[in-house]
Amino acid sequence: MAEIDALTRDEPHTIDGPALHGSAIDGLRDLGVRTDGKSGTLRVWSANASELDLCLFDSKDASWIVETVAMVRDEHDVWQASSPRLVPGTRYSVR
Repeated sequence: MAEIDALTRDEPHTIDGPALHGSAIDGLRDLGVRTDGKSGTLRVWSANASELDLCLFDSKDASWIVETVAMVRDEHDVWQASSPRLVPGTRYSVR
């Protein structure tokens, strides 16, 4: 827990890359998939990506993409995409 507390202070810290400040780390909260049962949002971090897509796969044929959603980058290099198809049990990938 001490490591997590140390990362929330306003002084710079390095996490396998550029120095991050407290406000930047706050921007990294809630990474991963969040759903409300009716839709979902995926948030991933990448400082080097120039474009990312969320790909959602068919429930019966995992090789068939049924939806592709362009992800949007924020000021903290967090990419986000939402879809009503992104619910528990949905197969997805990022490309």
